[in-house]
Amino acid sequence: MPFAGHPFDFDPTHGRTLDDLLNIGAPDAPPDFDAFWRGCRKAADGIPPRSRLGRLVEVRDGCRVREISYDTLG
Repeated sequence: MPFAGHPFDFDPTHGRTLDDLLNIGAPDAPPDFDAFWRGCRKAADGIPPRSRLGRLVEVRDGCRVREISYDTLG
């Protein structure tokens, strides 16, 4: 059974008001956050993406939606 105001069968607000939700801050980043992502970026910069167009998934609103794959880390 949907909750009032949205189609979900659960309360995605967890009983909080919009103001409550908008005032939830982001957690502190782990100490190595910047170094980790800079390392990932540096490693990825050396990999040519070599994108490949895959199968047609659907046609929606006159647009063809296709799978795309590419080379990346790991």
